[in-house]
Amino acid sequence: MQDFNEEEEESEPAANLVCKTAPSFCRKKQTVNDEIVEMAPNKLREIIVARVLAGERKSDIARAMKIHSNTVYNAWRDYQVRGTTDKSPMSGRPISEDRKVIEESVRTRVEEDPNVSIRALSRELNVPDRTMRRILKSLGLKSLAVVRVQQLTPDQRRKRLEMSKVMLNRIKKSHKPLVFCDEKDFHLNKHLNCRNCRTIAPDVKSVDPVNRYQGRPKFPKKAMFFGYVSSGSTTFPSIWIEGTVDAPKYKQMLVRHVLPTLERTYGKNNFIWIQDGAPCHTAKTVLSYLESKLGSKGFWSKGTWPPNSCNLNPLDYSIWSHVDSKANNVYHANITAMKAAVDHEWNTMSGDYVRATCAKFRSRLAACIKAEGGVFEKKK
Repeated sequence: MQDFNEEEEESEPAANLVCKTAPSFCRKKQTVNDEIVEMAPNKLREIIVARVLAGERKSDIARAMKIHSNTVYNAWRDYQVRGTTDKSPMSGRPISEDRKVIEESVRTRVEEDPNVSIRALSRELNVPDRTMRRILKSLGLKSLAVVRVQQLTPDQRRKRLEMSKVMLNRIKKSHKPLVFCDEKDFHLNKHLNCRNCRTIAPDVKSVDPVNRYQGRPKFPKKAMFFGYVSSGSTTFPSIWIEGTVDAPKYKQMLVRHVLPTLERTYGKNNFIWIQDGAPCHTAKTVLSYLESKLGSKGFWSKGTWPPNSCNLNPLDYSIWSHVDSKANNVYHANITAMKAAVDHEWNTMSGDYVRATCAKFRSRLAACIKAEGGVFEKKK
């Protein structure tokens, strides 16, 4: 970068000076004579000082160059104090040689074992946890939680890929609303998120056991809930099942509750019934009844839903956890109270939330195909 001198000031007005030799990463975009140009920070300060020395007011310079007035005043102040237009050195302690050695050791250790914890790194290198976090940040690294996902065999991945392609093609060709269904066991336990449920205290010993621990019975009381939602933002009346669900119970629900409700809402054969591959869903009596009522294209038959693919069902990947976290955020005295809380949360779900959740079904199918049937959950 050339130094500013009087000859340059005479040959080219200060307002038009632009640093064309500075690297692009250190240039700032500024407006000079109504034109957007890029200039190095020091060159900008040189222009400001030159215009002040030429007799222009600082406020007029800021207005003409369309920059903040503080930039003009700071540049002139530094020039008066230090006699140069270079920026003053940044505050902070310079990085020592020991820090560089530690950073290199951390980089090598992480390459050897990416699952090493921050505490283990701190112990091995004898540095505080806070310092280790700063080192990781300076290296552009983050400590990410390990996510529990469905374990898949090569054969299951192949089937997931093939069936996801079939499902994606089917929903592309149809404009009918999709109706998803599933069963869920709700337990008589307060919902616990082990990562977010916290208690604040000076230390572990001073914590009240009532706040620190949550009891978990060996055989908690539970009730099975059958729910179905539509991609058209509709949630339908809840159904509670006594005991476990089998083919006769499932068919009875379809005959008495589900299909009559759907036909009243959308009309006959104006929707697509989507179910997973659970044995009660794919029993011969159930499939023959669905085909007689909806036709072969009105529901997804056996072999359509991929194996081990609960992360494709909107109820599984979002709605169940949403209802459980709200309904069971407090202790319930009995099953009746818990059912009432679940029914309330189910019936008051936002239509926009249901629509947005179901809309992700198509993008999740595409993500499953892109991952060749493997894990595709969003990486955080």
